[in-house]
Amino acid sequence: MVIRMKVAFWSNIRKKGGVSTNMVCIAAVSAIAGIGRSVLLENHYNVNNLNGMLLSQEKIAMLHETGQYYNKYGIEYILKRLYTGTASEQLIRKASIPLLYSSIYYLPQSYIVNREVFDYEFELAHKDLFQSLESISDMVFIDTESRGNASSVQILEEADLVVVNIDQDKGDWDDYFENYASMLEKSVFQWYNSRKFPDLWENWNFARRKRRRVLMMGKLQMDREWTEQDLRTFAEGAQAAFETVLLDELPQDTGWQDEGLQVSYSLCNGRVSCVLHRTVRADGKLWRITMSAPLAGNLLPEERMSARERELCREDLNHDFLSGVYNRRYLETVIAAELDRWAEQGRKAAVALVSLDHGAQLRDTYGQPVMDQLICFVANQWKKYFDIPGSQIVCRLTGTTFVVGCLDLDGGQLAEQMRNIYAEMPHECVTSMGMMKRVPFTLSVAVAGLDELDSAANCWQRLYAICDERLRGIQISGGNKIC
Repeated sequence: MVIRMKVAFWSNIRKKGGVSTNMVCIAAVSAIAGIGRSVLLENHYNVNNLNGMLLSQEKIAMLHETGQYYNKYGIEYILKRLYTGTASEQLIRKASIPLLYSSIYYLPQSYIVNREVFDYEFELAHKDLFQSLESISDMVFIDTESRGNASSVQILEEADLVVVNIDQDKGDWDDYFENYASMLEKSVFQWYNSRKFPDLWENWNFARRKRRRVLMMGKLQMDREWTEQDLRTFAEGAQAAFETVLLDELPQDTGWQDEGLQVSYSLCNGRVSCVLHRTVRADGKLWRITMSAPLAGNLLPEERMSARERELCREDLNHDFLSGVYNRRYLETVIAAELDRWAEQGRKAAVALVSLDHGAQLRDTYGQPVMDQLICFVANQWKKYFDIPGSQIVCRLTGTTFVVGCLDLDGGQLAEQMRNIYAEMPHECVTSMGMMKRVPFTLSVAVAGLDELDSAANCWQRLYAICDERLRGIQISGGNKIC
């Protein structure tokens, strides 16, 4: 089912409307129900909103690393590409972080230099951005800044649906109906603290004021004043949407704090399920409600993917994120089998281990960001000459070690070819850190071919062992050599 909707989640009050939480929960439930793929993003300047809910601390630290020249994640990267040209479907996918087995794509914030610049770029490119996001999703969910900045205005105007999270305070409602009347036709409402003003609905006739229908999209934030009967009624109703619904009484805990609705995932018997759970206080007791359902597609999402989507997923799995060349997974699952097959057919093939000399010293001297740039530079230098699918490849094996593989060349021929390339290769990398550092480097290369083996079994492992021994000998003698 293709919906193609842009849904803006917004509130005219800040930090207490539950906008981010509700958006994530709706996206998760949409994925569970198989409604379609969704993209999550935000135009907030703050970088600790959805990131903190959806990503690990390690991933957040990587995205926010200052001066990260190879940064290909995040909404800023896409906005800049749109500002200077177009963003392809593949680019959008690589800039997004897939969640729930690609049922949800998250376009995070990475490193925002200036709030005004970010807002300007978002406003300028928002139409192209939404159009590009539709290439990988059925629904686009936007956590919209409430400060009334320029990009928020554009998002609310472009959205097909506006989900308004609002407190049941008469002043907040008056503000919305008086200042945002143009959005009423496409607005639905979520609220919390339903017991805060028990007479609100009796004393205030919304239909008479604006002749608009207010639609409740569900109470995703349960308050603490529910009774046990309220919880049991809710649990009974939830059984229609979830496979498993549990309501358990917990031991009393004086230090308990309401942490809101939590989302986790479980794997059991090959089935991946989304689990929603929350701890609430009712009738003086602590209760935990847990709701789970298998993800749409149940086992794997491949059945729901197009051929092009499966191809892109395989490409992502087989490529090193930093350098862009093939990774060890591809080497040991695809190339290893190919080497055995070539050996059985009596064809020539050779591999080479390429390693940066004195990698630890370079890292200590220049730092990890410069080291990352150097790794990318070396990888792409070899990729210029060895990048023919099915016959010549470059793979990143470990941190500073690469593998070059060639079909129809023996070890001696590959070594000679690499000597010629290395002689012409720049031995300095100009980095973009600070004042454009020039980083000198040398390489050690060890080569081995199928002609050195006496059988056609486990060819990669045995060639790897031969190359590794030769490489260690080269590095002990000072490096900067090919043999």
